[in-house]
Amino acid sequence: MNRSKIMRRKSLFTAVILSLACTLLLSCSNQLPDGSVGLKIMYDNSDEFFSKYGNVFLTKFPEYQIEVIPLDPHYKDGLTNEEFKTLVESEMPDIILVDNIQYAIEEGLLLDLDPYIDKDSGLNEISENVTGYLRKQGGGSLYAVSPTFTGQALYYNKDMFDHFNIAYPTNQMTWEDVFLLASKFSNAASNNSASYGYYYNGRNLFSLATDIALSSQMTYTDRNGNITLYSDRWKRIIELISSSVQQGFLATGGGSQGEPYADNLFFLGNAAMTTDYSNAMTYFSKANFEWDLVTIPVDPSTPDQSPSVYVNNMFGIYSKTNHSEAAFKFLEYIGSKEFANTLLRSGIKDQLIANEDVVKAMDSSHNIEAFYKLRPIEIVYPIIPLHLDTKIYALGDEAIRSIINGDRDIDTAMKQLQEEIQFLLDNENKKQAE
Repeated sequence: MNRSKIMRRKSLFTAVILSLACTLLLSCSNQLPDGSVGLKIMYDNSDEFFSKYGNVFLTKFPEYQIEVIPLDPHYKDGLTNEEFKTLVESEMPDIILVDNIQYAIEEGLLLDLDPYIDKDSGLNEISENVTGYLRKQGGGSLYAVSPTFTGQALYYNKDMFDHFNIAYPTNQMTWEDVFLLASKFSNAASNNSASYGYYYNGRNLFSLATDIALSSQMTYTDRNGNITLYSDRWKRIIELISSSVQQGFLATGGGSQGEPYADNLFFLGNAAMTTDYSNAMTYFSKANFEWDLVTIPVDPSTPDQSPSVYVNNMFGIYSKTNHSEAAFKFLEYIGSKEFANTLLRSGIKDQLIANEDVVKAMDSSHNIEAFYKLRPIEIVYPIIPLHLDTKIYALGDEAIRSIINGDRDIDTAMKQLQEEIQFLLDNENKKQAE
């Protein structure tokens, strides 16, 4: 073979190698051929992502391109933790919307963010309660970021309290404290049947009982699926509710098919207190009385924590991404005060912004700090099929009302309720095993 042919083959071989190298470099880099930066983000759906996060991020960083990997199609048939892990590993996103953060960390799906955070990082501006919860999930390390969270508070009608010369509620009261305070309006209730000390925005009394129980990290089953309602702690909760209804200062309601809050007794000025989510402020701002808020009632053993405060929209970086720096840029931005102000201007209503300073500027006339005083607390909820859950709550409500009406004493009612629900669960488990 002559020298010229050998040289041509060497040149061709070199060109192929260089071409392959360039291809590999492009695939390992998030630098796209047009010079833009590419990110793959796993989120519920594309429209919602760009509406909440993507559009504003791309306005500030136009050099980025974002591809959304939608999760909604997978939710329809139910997405288990194992299926989620398989999906992540097959799609290879750069950023993941995480639901079960504990599982994601344990399975090594998330990157530790601490090495990327410096003193000037926007992530330092996120509420300490939110990052504290996320760090607890990560054993002290930060694996995810959330720009929002959800919380409840105890709202109160200042005009009613002033009228009857009763002291306002305070932060970190217990449920017993709240009902004792509500009982001071019992005279008002007897003089005017439309006035109550506390209003529960729901008709099912067992639902109220489970809300109270959750503040003490109680559910109606243990970790093995055994019903635990026939216990002194549960009896105290049921007694608190039933006696409050009997004395006339606790009212229930809601469920109207018309305008939201149209039949809400607190909104109508006929109840001194109620518990509700942060989005209720939008409606209460239209009320014809002065109101304020304090923290949701807590358990005295954990006065700085509540299951009514929970972190949502948790974003983490996939541990096998080759684009960690670019991915962190996105996380840092959605955790910044700049993005918090953007959320505020957008009129976000269903969630709380994880930046207390920004929210204080939104409403300085009310105790918005109440939403930021309590840390989220992890609760292991019983896994109950939906069709059984509805039956259980109906049975629970029936049991409490039988106590109120004097048809059964509390001991009998709670013993029978436990037996009925255990029977339902045992039967369901037998069906599943067949």
